[in-house]
Amino acid sequence: MAHVRQKDIAEVLKVSRITVSKALSNAPDISAEMKKKVKQIAGELGYIPHHHARTLHLNKTNTIGVVVPDVANSFFSFVTHGIMDSAAQNGYHIILTVSREDPNIEKENILTLLSMRVDGLLIAISKDTVDTGIFKTIAKFKTPMVFFDRAIEGLGFSSVGIDDRFAAAAIVEYAIQCGYKKIAHLAGSQKITIGRNRCAGYLDMLKKYDIPVRNDWIIEGGFDRNSGYTGFKKLYKRDDCPEVIFAANDGIAMGAYKAIKEKG
Repeated sequence: MAHVRQKDIAEVLKVSRITVSKALSNAPDISAEMKKKVKQIAGELGYIPHHHARTLHLNKTNTIGVVVPDVANSFFSFVTHGIMDSAAQNGYHIILTVSREDPNIEKENILTLLSMRVDGLLIAISKDTVDTGIFKTIAKFKTPMVFFDRAIEGLGFSSVGIDDRFAAAAIVEYAIQCGYKKIAHLAGSQKITIGRNRCAGYLDMLKKYDIPVRNDWIIEGGFDRNSGYTGFKKLYKRDDCPEVIFAANDGIAMGAYKAIKEKG
């Protein structure tokens, strides 16, 4: 079946193609009555706008590229839903890509989104991202970009997140005030800011309350359940087990909980 063109709608209504185009774009110089007629015929004929042609005409795609490291992580699932809701309210669509915590896939995703001429990018980097070259490319393209949750500092991009150091310190301090002093930390990757800042908050409170730091109780890993699972097993092998485990995120905590249940 051939695609319906604006020309076909114009022939039915006996108006110019330009009139049809303007009506479909809600141009102010087209009457409400004509817009209604054009859209009615367009619907009856099964007209689907040519996205690429519209993009070339407006120099805008109304799309936002999103890069997340892991959709199995409930945090990123919730954030993605929020982005979708906000985008829809403002007339945008999102194109979601997943790096699977792999910086090479992350780079490919970003290049693909740039080639699609998205109007902007929202990126949470992978736990192993250290090369900033692709972000310099984004700046060269002058594509608006915002980091969220996980960011690389010093590149001149905006970022959205929480005060990870403060939040981590508050959690650890609460445990200390409850009477616990033997506190271990299942840390996320120290290559990225959230991992470093949450670990820093943990160390801040040990220092504040004169609790000796045990490096063997700081287990670095990823941000997934497996990291929590294997991290606890490493702690369990120690001669002296901690009273409390401060996990860097929910995924790590759930993995640790599974390992703890197995040990009874």
